[in-house]
Amino acid sequence: MDWSKPLYPDIQQLVQEAIPDNRPELRMAFGGLLEEPPIPVVTLPLLSCRAVGGQPSAAVPVSAALVATEVTLRILDDPGGGDWPGQLWQTVGQARAWNYAAAIHTLSFEILSKAPLSPKLFHKINQLFIDAFFYITAGQDRAIAANDRTIEDYWKTIEWKTATAFAAACAAGAMVGTEDPALIEAIHTFGHHLGLGFQIINDLESVWLPDGKTALKHSQVTLPLLYGMLADHPGRDELMALVESNQFAANAGRVQEILDQSDTKAFLIWAALKERDQALEAITILPDTEGHQALESFVSGMFDDIDRLLKEEAKNYQPRTAESAAWPTGGPNRLSDGPGEEQQTRLVLLERQIVRGTLFTHTAIGQNSVRLYDAEPHLYGLIDVLTAKGLLSAGELSTAVDTVRKKRAETGFIPSPAVSMRIDNDQSVVEKTVNCAERLPICQAVWCRSGFPLNQEEIEAGRAKWDLGHPYFIRREPDGYCSHIKMQTKSCSLYGDRPAVCRNYSCASDKRIWKEFEKMELNVEWIEANVTEPAEPRLVGILMQDVEIAPPDTALELDDGKTKPST
Repeated sequence: MDWSKPLYPDIQQLVQEAIPDNRPELRMAFGGLLEEPPIPVVTLPLLSCRAVGGQPSAAVPVSAALVATEVTLRILDDPGGGDWPGQLWQTVGQARAWNYAAAIHTLSFEILSKAPLSPKLFHKINQLFIDAFFYITAGQDRAIAANDRTIEDYWKTIEWKTATAFAAACAAGAMVGTEDPALIEAIHTFGHHLGLGFQIINDLESVWLPDGKTALKHSQVTLPLLYGMLADHPGRDELMALVESNQFAANAGRVQEILDQSDTKAFLIWAALKERDQALEAITILPDTEGHQALESFVSGMFDDIDRLLKEEAKNYQPRTAESAAWPTGGPNRLSDGPGEEQQTRLVLLERQIVRGTLFTHTAIGQNSVRLYDAEPHLYGLIDVLTAKGLLSAGELSTAVDTVRKKRAETGFIPSPAVSMRIDNDQSVVEKTVNCAERLPICQAVWCRSGFPLNQEEIEAGRAKWDLGHPYFIRREPDGYCSHIKMQTKSCSLYGDRPAVCRNYSCASDKRIWKEFEKMELNVEWIEANVTEPAEPRLVGILMQDVEIAPPDTALELDDGKTKPST
């Protein structure tokens, strides 16, 4: 990343110039950031811009604005982090520290407003920073409130507080370098997973590295404690008692001993490395080789401690439950007590068999439908022959048909298996570039609440989930959104393998979504009237046979005089 280092002085100069003459004391809040190389996250816009094919120097104002934002967040985070040395509020007091934070946050917008960006690009990046800041401060508030007592709670906190910051830094740099939404989304996803990995590493270091136990000593319930309280190990009850009584800070040494006796450390290492792998996977589509390599180097540097000190411990680690195995790829699942590994394996196999059996059933139904379709002409031909020879009158046939139809109606007969599969034509679709990042806060990815059938290739590939109650339509959750959408970012977790319908769709000309595309005026009336939650499956057309059941308190007499229970 040597090509990025000459840009560091430019970043520092922009920040220096943005500080008002009447607020020279603000420089104190920046500490050594105005003289030393910038903190690592500040370089992400430069690397991201280069990786998508842009000029990294164009992203310098974004990095400078990010310096101001990062300092603001540090100041806001300090009072809740305990009496650690070097905190601004210890020098100037909390009231003045908050005043500094407000002023420095304004600097970030000052820097962006004077940057040589087009009005359209400035608006996009400015809105990205605003949205990110709201999420980050919401995450900080959750951390300060210290109410996280489940994996789900904590995961939401670190997604908002940490992953959002990394994702916004990367996406802003990418926006400077390209208008391609696919590349921007890839960079955004990279930053999201990188931020999660960073936070997991931070939690690891706070307990196990030489200068660790900081989080424990300051009564912070982080991922090691949460996992340690949920995993199955001898010290679990003692650990839970220490946390619930808020005595874990005073007994930090004992807490670390308990965690050392469980698989907590190995699990966190495994989870961090999974986030690293997902981050690297997201950027495989980036066009610039040197930029791509720079992002990989950034990741390698961040994970150096894990690779160097702890990788051996996690090398052969497997998550304790199937639910924990699913966590890093799709967000956290509840890590509660559950079946053992053997039972979980059986559940996975059972699920696979259910899917395979359903596919077989649908195939059989389809084959029977084809046979019936072929039998009908023979039946009609036979009727015509019998009628022509005078062996069957039209009145007799009509009466018989009406009788059969009536009986079918009474039984609720359904003439179709209701299985749908999409057939695509070979016409190529010219996609129009859409500024998704700018529009998502308005449209909320409403098109991702649409239902559509998959085609044969997508079904057999098995990557896109389909609705078992409505085969082979894309699976949707109870809120109507596609099962593959990441609700935090409204981005697609299946983006590289998304169905052709999604690849070829553009909302640019879709009047159902936008009344005025350029003005970003949403067609609220059509959406409210037509975009609904998926219908719950129901039983229809079931043929039932009446069976007389003997009362449960009676028994049936056998020929030998003995009795047997009635069924």
